[in-house]
Amino acid sequence: MLKTNAAEQEVYYKEALKQALASIESEPENARGWFLAGQAYAKLKDYRGADSTFTQAAKLYRGYSSDIDTEREEAWITAYNEAITAYQANDIASAIRNLENANIIYRKRPEAFYLIGSFYANQGDYAKAVEAYQAVLPILRDEALQPSDAEAKKQWQQTEQEVVANMGSLLISLDRAAEAEQVYREYLQRNPDHLESEVNLAIAMTRQNKVAEAAEVFKKIASRTDLSDTQLLTVGIGLFNAEDFKGAADAFMAAAQKNPYSRDALLNYTKAVLRQSLVLEEAKIKGTKDQDDARLIELYREMISVGGKTLELDPFNREVLTYIMRSHQGLSQLLPQAGERKKHEDELRATVRKAEALAFEVDQLSFRTGEKEVTISGSIKNLKLQPGTQVKLRFTLLSDKGEPIGSDVATTSAAAAQEQSSFRLVVPVRGEMAGWKYERVQ
Repeated sequence: MLKTNAAEQEVYYKEALKQALASIESEPENARGWFLAGQAYAKLKDYRGADSTFTQAAKLYRGYSSDIDTEREEAWITAYNEAITAYQANDIASAIRNLENANIIYRKRPEAFYLIGSFYANQGDYAKAVEAYQAVLPILRDEALQPSDAEAKKQWQQTEQEVVANMGSLLISLDRAAEAEQVYREYLQRNPDHLESEVNLAIAMTRQNKVAEAAEVFKKIASRTDLSDTQLLTVGIGLFNAEDFKGAADAFMAAAQKNPYSRDALLNYTKAVLRQSLVLEEAKIKGTKDQDDARLIELYREMISVGGKTLELDPFNREVLTYIMRSHQGLSQLLPQAGERKKHEDELRATVRKAEALAFEVDQLSFRTGEKEVTISGSIKNLKLQPGTQVKLRFTLLSDKGEPIGSDVATTSAAAAQEQSSFRLVVPVRGEMAGWKYERVQ
Protein backbone atom coordinates (compact mmCIF):
# COMPACT_ATOMS: atom_id res chain seq x y z
CA MET A 1 0.00 0.00 0.00
CA LEU A 2 2.98 2.30 0.40
CA LYS A 3 3.93 1.93 -3.27
CA THR A 4 2.83 4.77 -5.54
CA ASN A 5 3.04 2.77 -8.77
CA ALA A 6 -0.10 0.71 -9.49
CA ALA A 7 1.83 -2.10 -11.16
CA GLU A 8 4.13 -2.45 -8.14
CA GLN A 9 1.15 -2.42 -5.81
CA GLU A 10 -0.49 -5.22 -7.76
CA VAL A 11 2.55 -7.45 -7.35
CA TYR A 12 2.40 -7.09 -3.57
CA TYR A 13 -1.39 -7.45 -3.40
CA LYS A 14 -1.18 -10.72 -5.31
CA GLU A 15 1.52 -12.00 -2.99
CA ALA A 16 -0.49 -10.89 0.04
CA LEU A 17 -3.54 -12.73 -1.32
CA LYS A 18 -1.46 -15.85 -1.94
CA GLN A 19 -0.22 -15.86 1.64
CA ALA A 20 -3.68 -15.09 3.04
CA LEU A 21 -5.22 -17.99 1.11
CA ALA A 22 -2.45 -20.26 2.38
CA SER A 23 -3.32 -19.13 5.94
CA ILE A 24 -7.01 -19.91 5.30
CA GLU A 25 -6.13 -23.40 4.04
CA SER A 26 -3.98 -24.21 7.05
CA GLU A 27 -6.09 -22.39 9.66
CA PRO A 28 -9.67 -22.04 8.33
CA GLU A 29 -10.95 -20.90 11.71
CA ASN A 30 -8.50 -18.00 11.92
CA ALA A 31 -10.45 -14.85 11.02
CA ARG A 32 -7.26 -12.90 10.36
CA GLY A 33 -6.47 -14.85 7.19
CA TRP A 34 -9.98 -14.25 5.84
CA PHE A 35 -9.79 -10.56 6.67
CA LEU A 36 -6.42 -10.11 4.93
CA ALA A 37 -7.68 -12.07 1.91
CA GLY A 38 -10.65 -9.69 1.74
CA GLN A 39 -8.34 -6.69 1.79
CA ALA A 40 -6.18 -8.12 -0.98
CA TYR A 41 -9.17 -9.09 -3.13
CA ALA A 42 -10.59 -5.58 -2.72
CA LYS A 43 -7.33 -3.93 -3.76
CA LEU A 44 -7.18 -6.23 -6.78
CA LYS A 45 -10.79 -5.22 -7.58
CA ASP A 46 -12.07 -8.77 -7.25
CA TYR A 47 -15.20 -7.58 -5.46
CA ARG A 48 -16.95 -10.95 -5.27
CA GLY A 49 -13.86 -12.51 -3.73
CA ALA A 50 -13.60 -9.61 -1.27
CA ASP A 51 -17.27 -9.88 -0.35
CA SER A 52 -17.17 -13.60 0.41
CA THR A 53 -13.94 -13.49 2.43
CA PHE A 54 -14.98 -10.40 4.42
CA THR A 55 -18.31 -12.10 5.18
CA GLN A 56 -16.52 -15.19 6.53
CA ALA A 57 -14.10 -13.06 8.57
CA ALA A 58 -17.02 -11.28 10.25
CA LYS A 59 -18.69 -14.60 11.04
CA LEU A 60 -15.54 -15.89 12.72
CA TYR A 61 -14.78 -12.70 14.65
CA ARG A 62 -17.36 -9.99 15.27
CA GLY A 63 -14.63 -7.61 16.36
CA TYR A 64 -13.72 -7.16 12.69
CA SER A 65 -17.15 -5.75 11.77
CA SER A 66 -16.20 -2.09 11.99
CA ASP A 67 -12.90 -2.58 10.15
CA ILE A 68 -14.61 -4.63 7.46
CA ASP A 69 -17.23 -1.93 6.99
CA THR A 70 -14.44 0.60 6.46
CA GLU A 71 -12.69 -1.66 3.94
CA ARG A 72 -15.94 -2.33 2.10
CA GLU A 73 -16.83 1.35 1.85
CA GLU A 74 -13.34 2.21 0.61
CA ALA A 75 -13.67 -0.43 -2.12
CA TRP A 76 -17.17 0.89 -2.91
CA ILE A 77 -15.74 4.38 -3.42
CA THR A 78 -13.15 3.02 -5.86
CA ALA A 79 -15.75 1.14 -7.91
CA TYR A 80 -18.24 4.01 -7.82
CA ASN A 81 -15.68 6.58 -8.95
CA GLU A 82 -14.64 4.31 -11.82
CA ALA A 83 -18.30 4.05 -12.80
CA ILE A 84 -18.62 7.84 -12.89
CA THR A 85 -15.45 8.12 -14.99
CA ALA A 86 -16.82 5.54 -17.44
CA TYR A 87 -20.17 7.35 -17.59
CA GLN A 88 -18.47 10.65 -18.36
CA ALA A 89 -16.65 8.88 -21.21
CA ASN A 90 -20.04 7.60 -22.42
CA ASP A 91 -18.98 4.00 -21.70
CA ILE A 92 -22.28 2.92 -20.15
CA ALA A 93 -21.43 -0.79 -20.15
CA SER A 94 -18.33 -0.18 -18.02
CA ALA A 95 -20.27 2.21 -15.80
CA ILE A 96 -22.89 -0.46 -15.12
CA ARG A 97 -20.24 -3.10 -14.47
CA ASN A 98 -18.49 -0.89 -11.91
CA LEU A 99 -21.78 0.02 -10.24
CA GLU A 100 -22.61 -3.67 -9.93
CA ASN A 101 -19.21 -4.19 -8.29
CA ALA A 102 -19.89 -1.32 -5.90
CA ASN A 103 -23.18 -2.90 -4.88
CA ILE A 104 -21.55 -6.30 -4.37
CA ILE A 105 -18.95 -5.01 -1.95
CA TYR A 106 -21.02 -2.49 0.07
CA ARG A 107 -24.78 -2.22 0.46
CA LYS A 108 -25.08 0.63 2.93
CA ARG A 109 -24.99 3.53 0.48
CA PRO A 110 -27.77 4.31 -1.99
CA GLU A 111 -25.98 6.12 -4.80
CA ALA A 112 -24.84 3.12 -6.88
CA PHE A 113 -28.20 1.34 -6.66
CA TYR A 114 -30.04 4.52 -7.66
CA LEU A 115 -27.73 5.29 -10.57
CA ILE A 116 -27.69 1.76 -11.97
CA GLY A 117 -31.49 1.70 -11.74
CA SER A 118 -31.58 4.82 -13.91
CA PHE A 119 -29.19 3.24 -16.43
CA TYR A 120 -31.26 0.05 -16.67
CA ALA A 121 -34.46 2.08 -17.09
CA ASN A 122 -32.90 4.18 -19.88
CA GLN A 123 -31.86 0.97 -21.64
CA GLY A 124 -35.39 -0.38 -21.41
CA ASP A 125 -34.48 -3.17 -18.96
CA TYR A 126 -37.30 -2.29 -16.57
CA ALA A 127 -37.13 -5.52 -14.57
CA LYS A 128 -33.48 -4.95 -13.61
CA ALA A 129 -34.22 -1.30 -12.87
CA VAL A 130 -36.97 -2.34 -10.47
CA GLU A 131 -34.57 -4.75 -8.72
CA ALA A 132 -32.07 -1.93 -8.21
CA TYR A 133 -34.74 0.42 -6.86
CA GLN A 134 -36.07 -2.32 -4.55
CA ALA A 135 -32.55 -2.69 -3.13
CA VAL A 136 -32.06 1.04 -2.54
CA LEU A 137 -35.25 1.74 -0.56
CA PRO A 138 -34.25 -0.24 2.60
CA ILE A 139 -30.97 1.70 2.66
CA LEU A 140 -32.67 5.06 2.36
CA ARG A 141 -35.15 4.14 5.10
CA ASP A 142 -32.66 2.69 7.58
CA GLU A 143 -32.35 5.19 10.43
CA ALA A 144 -28.96 3.74 11.39
CA LEU A 145 -27.58 4.59 7.95
CA GLN A 146 -29.10 8.07 7.66
CA PRO A 147 -26.48 10.85 7.33
CA SER A 148 -26.27 13.24 10.26
CA ASP A 149 -25.83 16.31 8.05
CA ALA A 150 -29.20 17.99 7.49
CA GLU A 151 -28.57 18.77 3.82
CA ALA A 152 -27.41 15.21 3.09
CA LYS A 153 -30.42 13.82 4.93
CA LYS A 154 -32.71 16.01 2.83
CA GLN A 155 -31.02 14.64 -0.31
CA TRP A 156 -31.70 11.07 0.85
CA GLN A 157 -35.37 11.94 1.32
CA GLN A 158 -35.50 13.45 -2.17
CA THR A 159 -33.86 10.34 -3.59
CA GLU A 160 -36.42 8.13 -1.85
CA GLN A 161 -39.24 10.16 -3.41
CA GLU A 162 -37.68 9.82 -6.88
CA VAL A 163 -37.09 6.08 -6.44
CA VAL A 164 -40.73 5.51 -5.42
CA ALA A 165 -42.02 7.47 -8.41
CA ASN A 166 -39.66 5.76 -10.87
CA MET A 167 -40.17 2.26 -9.53
CA GLY A 168 -43.95 2.62 -9.42
CA SER A 169 -44.03 3.84 -13.01
CA LEU A 170 -41.84 0.96 -14.17
CA LEU A 171 -43.96 -1.60 -12.33
CA ILE A 172 -47.07 -0.28 -14.05
CA SER A 173 -45.27 -0.52 -17.40
CA LEU A 174 -44.47 -4.15 -16.55
CA ASP A 175 -48.17 -4.84 -15.80
CA ARG A 176 -47.32 -5.21 -12.11
CA ALA A 177 -49.77 -2.56 -10.92
CA ALA A 178 -50.52 -4.38 -7.66
CA GLU A 179 -46.85 -4.08 -6.68
CA ALA A 180 -46.86 -0.44 -7.71
CA GLU A 181 -49.89 0.15 -5.49
CA GLN A 182 -48.03 -1.36 -2.52
CA VAL A 183 -44.98 0.83 -3.20
CA TYR A 184 -47.12 3.99 -3.15
CA ARG A 185 -49.06 2.89 -0.05
CA GLU A 186 -45.84 2.27 1.88
CA TYR A 187 -44.50 5.67 0.91
CA LEU A 188 -47.77 7.40 1.87
CA GLN A 189 -47.63 5.76 5.30
CA ARG A 190 -44.33 7.55 5.84
CA ASN A 191 -45.33 10.71 3.94
CA PRO A 192 -49.10 11.24 4.29
CA ASP A 193 -50.84 13.41 1.67
CA HIS A 194 -47.85 13.39 -0.67
CA LEU A 195 -49.57 14.59 -3.83
CA GLU A 196 -47.63 12.79 -6.55
CA SER A 197 -47.82 9.47 -4.72
CA GLU A 198 -51.56 9.84 -4.15
CA VAL A 199 -52.10 10.48 -7.84
CA ASN A 200 -49.91 7.52 -8.78
CA LEU A 201 -51.68 5.31 -6.24
CA ALA A 202 -55.01 6.08 -7.89
CA ILE A 203 -53.52 5.36 -11.32
CA ALA A 204 -52.16 2.01 -10.10
CA MET A 205 -55.59 1.09 -8.74
CA THR A 206 -57.23 2.12 -12.02
CA ARG A 207 -54.88 -0.24 -13.89
CA GLN A 208 -56.21 -3.05 -11.69
CA ASN A 209 -59.83 -2.09 -12.46
CA LYS A 210 -60.30 -0.90 -8.87
CA VAL A 211 -62.40 1.89 -10.33
CA ALA A 212 -64.43 2.81 -7.25
CA GLU A 213 -61.39 2.86 -4.94
CA ALA A 214 -59.42 4.93 -7.42
CA ALA A 215 -62.29 7.38 -7.76
CA GLU A 216 -62.30 7.96 -4.00
CA VAL A 217 -58.60 8.80 -4.05
CA PHE A 218 -59.05 11.12 -7.03
CA LYS A 219 -61.94 12.86 -5.30
CA LYS A 220 -59.80 13.41 -2.23
CA ILE A 221 -57.02 14.85 -4.38
CA ALA A 222 -59.44 17.06 -6.31
CA SER A 223 -60.44 18.81 -3.08
CA ARG A 224 -56.92 20.17 -2.67
CA THR A 225 -56.12 23.78 -3.53
CA ASP A 226 -52.43 23.31 -4.34
CA LEU A 227 -52.72 21.37 -7.61
CA SER A 228 -50.97 22.50 -10.78
CA ASP A 229 -52.72 22.39 -14.15
CA THR A 230 -50.91 19.17 -15.10
CA GLN A 231 -51.88 17.55 -11.79
CA LEU A 232 -55.49 18.64 -12.26
CA LEU A 233 -55.39 17.15 -15.75
CA THR A 234 -54.22 13.82 -14.31
CA VAL A 235 -56.94 13.92 -11.67
CA GLY A 236 -59.53 14.69 -14.34
CA ILE A 237 -58.43 11.74 -16.46
CA GLY A 238 -58.66 9.47 -13.41
CA LEU A 239 -62.17 10.64 -12.58
CA PHE A 240 -63.19 10.33 -16.24
CA ASN A 241 -61.96 6.73 -16.32
CA ALA A 242 -63.93 6.13 -13.12
CA GLU A 243 -66.99 7.53 -14.97
CA ASP A 244 -67.34 10.48 -12.59
CA PHE A 245 -67.87 12.87 -15.50
CA LYS A 246 -69.00 15.83 -13.39
CA GLY A 247 -65.91 15.57 -11.18
CA ALA A 248 -63.71 15.11 -14.25
CA ALA A 249 -65.21 18.20 -15.91
CA ASP A 250 -64.58 20.25 -12.78
CA ALA A 251 -60.93 19.11 -12.69
CA PHE A 252 -60.42 19.81 -16.40
CA MET A 253 -62.01 23.25 -16.12
CA ALA A 254 -59.80 24.10 -13.13
CA ALA A 255 -56.78 23.01 -15.19
CA ALA A 256 -57.90 25.20 -18.10
CA GLN A 257 -58.40 28.17 -15.78
CA LYS A 258 -54.85 27.77 -14.49
CA ASN A 259 -53.51 27.26 -18.00
CA PRO A 260 -55.76 28.61 -20.78
CA TYR A 261 -53.20 27.42 -23.36
CA SER A 262 -53.62 23.74 -22.45
CA ARG A 263 -55.41 22.20 -25.40
CA ASP A 264 -55.60 18.87 -23.51
CA ALA A 265 -57.46 20.48 -20.60
CA LEU A 266 -59.94 22.15 -22.97
CA LEU A 267 -60.49 19.06 -25.12
CA ASN A 268 -60.93 16.74 -22.14
CA TYR A 269 -63.33 19.17 -20.52
CA THR A 270 -65.45 19.09 -23.67
CA LYS A 271 -65.41 15.29 -23.64
CA ALA A 272 -66.48 15.19 -19.97
CA VAL A 273 -69.33 17.61 -20.70
CA LEU A 274 -70.38 15.46 -23.66
CA ARG A 275 -70.59 12.37 -21.46
CA GLN A 276 -72.80 14.25 -19.00
CA SER A 277 -75.05 15.38 -21.85
CA LEU A 278 -75.42 11.80 -23.12
CA VAL A 279 -76.84 10.72 -19.76
CA LEU A 280 -79.37 13.57 -19.81
CA GLU A 281 -80.28 12.91 -23.45
CA GLU A 282 -81.05 9.30 -22.59
CA ALA A 283 -83.13 10.40 -19.59
CA LYS A 284 -85.07 12.78 -21.86
CA ILE A 285 -85.78 10.06 -24.43
CA LYS A 286 -86.96 7.64 -21.74
CA GLY A 287 -88.77 10.36 -19.80
CA THR A 288 -87.18 9.37 -16.49
CA LYS A 289 -86.96 11.50 -13.34
CA ASP A 290 -83.36 12.42 -14.25
CA GLN A 291 -84.55 14.48 -17.23
CA ASP A 292 -83.21 18.03 -16.87
CA ASP A 293 -83.59 20.22 -19.97
CA ALA A 294 -82.16 23.29 -18.28
CA ARG A 295 -78.98 21.45 -17.38
CA LEU A 296 -78.76 19.93 -20.85
CA ILE A 297 -78.99 23.40 -22.43
CA GLU A 298 -76.22 24.55 -20.14
CA LEU A 299 -74.01 21.61 -21.16
CA TYR A 300 -74.60 22.23 -24.87
CA ARG A 301 -73.57 25.86 -24.46
CA GLU A 302 -70.45 24.81 -22.59
CA MET A 303 -69.47 22.43 -25.40
CA ILE A 304 -69.87 25.18 -27.98
CA SER A 305 -67.90 27.73 -25.93
CA VAL A 306 -64.99 25.50 -24.89
CA GLY A 307 -64.99 23.67 -28.23
CA GLY A 308 -64.42 27.01 -29.94
CA LYS A 309 -61.46 27.75 -27.67
CA THR A 310 -60.03 24.31 -28.42
CA LEU A 311 -60.22 24.95 -32.16
CA GLU A 312 -58.23 28.16 -31.73
CA LEU A 313 -55.30 25.95 -30.69
CA ASP A 314 -56.14 22.80 -32.67
CA PRO A 315 -58.06 24.00 -35.76
CA PHE A 316 -57.97 20.76 -37.76
CA ASN A 317 -59.61 18.65 -35.03
CA ARG A 318 -62.74 17.18 -36.63
CA GLU A 319 -63.80 15.54 -33.36
CA VAL A 320 -64.31 18.93 -31.72
CA LEU A 321 -66.41 20.09 -34.66
CA THR A 322 -68.74 17.12 -34.14
CA TYR A 323 -69.21 18.12 -30.49
CA ILE A 324 -70.12 21.65 -31.55
CA MET A 325 -72.53 20.38 -34.23
CA ARG A 326 -74.21 18.11 -31.71
CA SER A 327 -74.65 21.01 -29.31
CA HIS A 328 -76.13 23.38 -31.90
CA GLN A 329 -78.54 20.65 -32.95
CA GLY A 330 -79.60 20.08 -29.34
CA LEU A 331 -80.13 23.78 -28.68
CA SER A 332 -82.12 24.18 -31.90
CA GLN A 333 -84.60 21.68 -30.45
CA LEU A 334 -84.60 22.59 -26.76
CA LEU A 335 -84.63 26.37 -26.57
CA PRO A 336 -88.08 27.88 -26.04
CA GLN A 337 -87.57 31.00 -28.22
CA ALA A 338 -88.05 30.48 -31.95
CA GLY A 339 -85.41 33.09 -32.75
CA GLU A 340 -82.82 31.31 -30.61
CA ARG A 341 -83.67 27.95 -32.16
CA LYS A 342 -83.28 29.48 -35.64
CA LYS A 343 -79.93 30.96 -34.67
CA HIS A 344 -78.57 27.55 -33.66
CA GLU A 345 -80.01 25.93 -36.80
CA ASP A 346 -77.96 28.41 -38.82
CA GLU A 347 -74.88 27.81 -36.65
CA LEU A 348 -75.34 24.07 -37.14
CA ARG A 349 -75.38 24.40 -40.92
CA ALA A 350 -72.32 26.67 -40.84
CA THR A 351 -70.41 24.20 -38.66
CA VAL A 352 -71.39 21.29 -40.92
CA ARG A 353 -70.05 23.21 -43.92
CA LYS A 354 -66.83 23.90 -42.03
CA ALA A 355 -66.42 20.23 -41.16
CA GLU A 356 -67.15 19.14 -44.73
CA ALA A 357 -64.62 21.65 -46.06
CA LEU A 358 -61.75 20.22 -43.96
CA ALA A 359 -59.07 19.04 -46.38
CA PHE A 360 -57.36 16.97 -43.70
CA GLU A 361 -57.50 16.12 -40.01
CA VAL A 362 -54.59 16.43 -37.57
CA ASP A 363 -54.40 13.52 -35.16
CA GLN A 364 -52.17 11.58 -32.75
CA LEU A 365 -50.31 14.69 -31.58
CA SER A 366 -47.55 14.03 -29.07
CA PHE A 367 -45.18 16.47 -27.38
CA ARG A 368 -42.01 15.24 -25.67
CA THR A 369 -40.24 17.92 -23.65
CA GLY A 370 -36.46 18.01 -23.35
CA GLU A 371 -34.19 20.45 -21.56
CA LYS A 372 -33.92 22.89 -24.48
CA GLU A 373 -36.22 21.45 -27.12
CA VAL A 374 -39.62 19.90 -27.69
CA THR A 375 -40.16 16.97 -30.04
CA ILE A 376 -43.54 17.03 -31.78
CA SER A 377 -44.99 14.07 -33.63
CA GLY A 378 -48.39 13.45 -35.16
CA SER A 379 -50.28 12.42 -38.26
CA ILE A 380 -52.49 13.90 -40.95
CA LYS A 381 -55.52 12.02 -42.24
CA ASN A 382 -56.26 12.93 -45.84
CA LEU A 383 -59.90 13.93 -46.29
CA LYS A 384 -59.97 15.91 -49.55
CA LEU A 385 -56.38 16.47 -50.73
CA GLN A 386 -54.80 15.02 -53.83
CA PRO A 387 -52.38 12.28 -52.68
CA GLY A 388 -48.87 13.67 -52.54
CA THR A 389 -50.01 17.23 -51.78
CA GLN A 390 -47.52 18.89 -49.43
CA VAL A 391 -48.98 19.98 -46.08
CA LYS A 392 -47.15 22.47 -43.85
CA LEU A 393 -48.15 23.15 -40.25
CA ARG A 394 -46.52 25.88 -38.19
CA PHE A 395 -46.40 24.88 -34.52
CA THR A 396 -45.96 27.67 -31.97
CA LEU A 397 -45.04 26.68 -28.42
CA LEU A 398 -46.34 28.96 -25.68
CA SER A 399 -45.22 30.02 -22.20
CA ASP A 400 -47.60 30.23 -19.25
CA LYS A 401 -48.26 33.83 -20.33
CA GLY A 402 -49.15 32.78 -23.86
CA GLU A 403 -45.93 34.16 -25.30
CA PRO A 404 -44.14 32.23 -28.09
CA ILE A 405 -41.03 30.39 -26.84
CA GLY A 406 -40.36 28.43 -30.04
CA SER A 407 -41.81 27.88 -33.48
CA ASP A 408 -41.14 25.78 -36.56
CA VAL A 409 -42.90 24.17 -39.51
CA ALA A 410 -43.72 20.46 -39.83
CA THR A 411 -43.98 19.19 -43.41
CA THR A 412 -45.54 16.00 -44.75
CA SER A 413 -47.21 14.77 -47.94
CA ALA A 414 -50.83 13.66 -48.05
CA ALA A 415 -51.39 9.92 -48.24
CA ALA A 416 -54.21 8.26 -50.16
CA ALA A 417 -57.78 9.27 -49.32
CA GLN A 418 -58.71 8.43 -45.72
CA GLU A 419 -55.13 7.29 -45.04
CA GLN A 420 -52.63 8.89 -42.67
CA SER A 421 -49.15 10.33 -43.12
CA SER A 422 -46.94 11.09 -40.14
CA PHE A 423 -44.65 13.97 -39.27
CA ARG A 424 -42.00 14.72 -36.66
CA LEU A 425 -40.46 18.03 -35.66
CA VAL A 426 -37.87 19.13 -33.09
CA VAL A 427 -38.36 22.73 -31.92
CA PRO A 428 -35.73 24.59 -29.83
CA VAL A 429 -37.40 26.44 -26.94
CA ARG A 430 -36.54 29.45 -24.77
CA GLY A 431 -38.26 28.39 -21.58
CA GLU A 432 -40.83 25.96 -20.22
CA MET A 433 -43.73 25.04 -22.49
CA ALA A 434 -47.22 25.56 -21.04
CA GLY A 435 -49.19 25.09 -24.26
CA TRP A 436 -49.16 25.11 -28.02
CA LYS A 437 -51.10 25.99 -31.15
CA TYR A 438 -50.68 25.38 -34.87
CA GLU A 439 -51.87 26.69 -38.24
CA ARG A 440 -51.59 25.64 -41.83
CA VAL A 441 -49.09 27.65 -43.87
CA GLN A 442 -48.30 27.68 -47.59
